[in-house]
Amino acid sequence: CEGARIFMNPLGRNFNLQRANKCLEFAVHLTPQYGDSFLELFRLRFLLELRAWIRAEPLIIGLGKSAPWDQRRPAALGLVVQRICRRAASAIRCRSFPLTVQRGQDEFPQDGVDGIEGAPPVALNHLEILCSYADPNYGFLWFWCRRSSLSSPGEVMQRMAEEIRSDFLKAGALRVYVWALICQVTGADAEMAQYLWQEALTVQVEDDPFEEDDVDTEDDSPAQCRTAPRMPPVEADFAIGSMRLSSCFLHS
Repeated sequence: CEGARIFMNPLGRNFNLQRANKCLEFAVHLTPQYGDSFLELFRLRFLLELRAWIRAEPLIIGLGKSAPWDQRRPAALGLVVQRICRRAASAIRCRSFPLTVQRGQDEFPQDGVDGIEGAPPVALNHLEILCSYADPNYGFLWFWCRRSSLSSPGEVMQRMAEEIRSDFLKAGALRVYVWALICQVTGADAEMAQYLWQEALTVQVEDDPFEEDDVDTEDDSPAQCRTAPRMPPVEADFAIGSMRLSSCFLHS
């Protein structure tokens, strides 16, 4: 699971969802009692969905046939960043974000990463059921999302969904993930990545922090653990599956 977190860090040099998926499939089969593995798989579902949207973008498909030095490429990729960010933000804000990816392995070539065969695939569309059967009982992220000792795995997963929503809309994670995924899908070089980073920072996707509908009335986390809105995230913010939990470690 810790290896998967390294591969899921969009600001890290090892960002790779295929390897993250492999690590998490091993984790849930070998240590199913560790709840963080299931919650990180849930986060991975969102990222795989964003990746599928990017790959299906007509501009991305068209650019795949163009030369890397095509002058239209930066502007086109910048437009893709804006479109994906706004589409995802709208869906998450309305709590209608579709999760259609059923198996992480289906999103990547069948060849093993680094020549190593993976664990049996995990049915992501049945993740809550698998988590309930495993009945996890420990993990930093698991305890963070668990309201009480009586919380069911389904309730913990629902809380994780709210953590992801908060990270995406209030902490700026959505723009960073979209930027990292587009750079990876298109094979952007350092200059292009820097250009797209500036484009991503201009997209406004955050919720209004004073909007009544977005106030978590049950949020009892310390003030220093609440990620300040509209601040560009740093690599350490993605060390754990929740940016607010990562903030607690950073300020402890």
